[in-house]
Amino acid sequence: MNMYQKYFLIYLYVIVILFIGLGVWGEENSESAKWSVLLGREEVPKPSEMMKLYLNSKALQILKNFSGRDDYVPSADSFDNWKRARKEELWKLLGGIPERTPLNPVVVRRGEKTNFKYEVLYFESMPGNYVSAVLYLPISPPPYPAMIIPCGHSQEGKGYVEYQKMCILLAQNGIASLIYDPPGQGERITFIDDSGKPVIWGTAEHTVVGLRCILVGLNYALFEIWDGIRAVDYLMSREDIDKTRIGCAGNSGGGTQTAYLMALDDRIKVAGPSCYITSWERLLTTIGPQDAEQNIYSQILHGFDHSDYLMLHAPEPFVLCCATYDFFDIEGTWYSYRRAKRLYSALGVNSNCDIIEVGKKHGWCKEMREEITKMALSCFYGKWVDVKEEIKDEDVLKHEEYNVTQKGTVKEIHGFLSIPEILVNKFRKLEEERKSRWEKLSKDERKEKIIDLLSIKTFEETSEPQMIELDGEFNDNFDLKGIKKVRKLVVVPEEGVYLPAIIFEPIEMLKSVVLITPSAGKARIDMMKIQNYLAEGKCVVAVDLRGIGETECMGSKNDITKTVGAGWEDYFRAYLIGKSFVGMWVEDYFSLLKFLDKEFGSECKILLEADEKLSIPAIHFAYLIDSPRITLKLDKVYFWEDLINNPRAKGQIMSAVNGVLIWYDIPYLLSELDKDKVVYSTAQLPVF
Repeated sequence: MNMYQKYFLIYLYVIVILFIGLGVWGEENSESAKWSVLLGREEVPKPSEMMKLYLNSKALQILKNFSGRDDYVPSADSFDNWKRARKEELWKLLGGIPERTPLNPVVVRRGEKTNFKYEVLYFESMPGNYVSAVLYLPISPPPYPAMIIPCGHSQEGKGYVEYQKMCILLAQNGIASLIYDPPGQGERITFIDDSGKPVIWGTAEHTVVGLRCILVGLNYALFEIWDGIRAVDYLMSREDIDKTRIGCAGNSGGGTQTAYLMALDDRIKVAGPSCYITSWERLLTTIGPQDAEQNIYSQILHGFDHSDYLMLHAPEPFVLCCATYDFFDIEGTWYSYRRAKRLYSALGVNSNCDIIEVGKKHGWCKEMREEITKMALSCFYGKWVDVKEEIKDEDVLKHEEYNVTQKGTVKEIHGFLSIPEILVNKFRKLEEERKSRWEKLSKDERKEKIIDLLSIKTFEETSEPQMIELDGEFNDNFDLKGIKKVRKLVVVPEEGVYLPAIIFEPIEMLKSVVLITPSAGKARIDMMKIQNYLAEGKCVVAVDLRGIGETECMGSKNDITKTVGAGWEDYFRAYLIGKSFVGMWVEDYFSLLKFLDKEFGSECKILLEADEKLSIPAIHFAYLIDSPRITLKLDKVYFWEDLINNPRAKGQIMSAVNGVLIWYDIPYLLSELDKDKVVYSTAQLPVF
């Protein structure tokens, strides 16, 4: 075979493969089109963005209502009471203040560079929860003012060069600094493979573990905040640190932690949050919610915007660091700054509220580090001096110098507990209390508690849904026998939410309807299943609940999506306003029941089929309706306990309900349903 024949065969092979691929794509596209209801509907121009737009509209209205209140910026007279109440409320939303336990600090080694000293150490923020850290010290005589430096989302954590430079610059100017690894970064990565490499880290780990926190009524941010508070405790335990002069500064994820800490810990006298503060209005309408610790349950519902963190720090000084081209929107940054500035002006401390904007992208640049150091010097020493960062490469600590452990993981330390293990322990503590608490409630009280936890209306309070029926003949789209008519329609339970549905009516219909709501969407229904139901004279109604099938959020393709599942951005949009998808899906079932009653009569028997994540709202629906005419057929049912016990469970964020495991788990509800009215199978959770 000569060269030309060889290239011709390769060319022919590529053409054949291309045509096969186009054929498969065409078949898949055609299959998808026949199940489509919303395609081309002007009410839903982009079905995959339906939930984003719906939840954003709810959040923005709440924020608008708060911004119009007289106490949106408190007066000087009302400030103290406002601050006290807001701090208490924020702690409550986080899950409460943890118990202060012994720090048990251990200094592993000490070292010295050209113009600073350092100590490598660890302490326990909670029993077994080891925090790896480096303390940078000036070479001048003590006592020193000090800053804690929470890290942003870098895999190296405290070893990241730009963060080290902040610490070195402070030490060069007479200020000690304690930089520590956040959970999921540096030496505190939880999910490590046999070779010692991270499986996931940073934002993905925060959200994976954050999902478990939600179930027991905690927020992942609580662990990061507590690390910071205990870091301050450690500084104040040292003879060489001035306890009256403590500050905090951090960038990106460290900026998030700084925002929380400056709001909650009054010992922090100066702060420098960098590349995080924007506003919820701008964040929701630009990049959307970020990983778990950046979203506090129902904080928007309670009026907590980014500016509140700045205001809760008043009257103490801060410098807000921002970048013109940051993905944290700069317009929102200036909005939050202006609101805080109004408060600081009202309190007579206008100069304590400062800002620096640099014409760069996201990152803790040299100009920001210099400005933070200037502000700290002004606060701690009462002098405003020009600061120039000049740091030699050899002064930056190397891996072997800043690491606490030999293998680079605090798992090596005896008695180590990961946050997932701490959550398992909390779950076990709750277990006996939960059973006792649940058993004391009457059936009606249990229903009221469920309604409250899910933050939903009762069936009686649910409005009659609107219905939009599509014109056209659709029988030929489906190869089915014994079918009278195929109808396509949209059920509208509330403004902005559209549930695409297809009704398969048999020629001879009995008073029985099968409502099928697959987690993967109605297009995944096995046609043989529909055929069998039609042969039995049962009408089949296939529906995509909100955020499922046609309206599933496409979202990002990052490690968060790969671990906790698609739609996590919309999950946090709901979480921020005190909602959950489980609750909203229960409301969808309420609306569909009202629709079915109107369509087929209130005596009609209903078989509800659901699987995986939709099994949970289906069980809640049946429990709350408590009607003998409703039967459940469920496949692959998971319990919330399974998520706690298996930290590597995959794709389950949409099933999370805040604080639910304080009160009950799925088996509680199943045990109270008529055993003749529910058939279900369990399955092992998929893992990453």
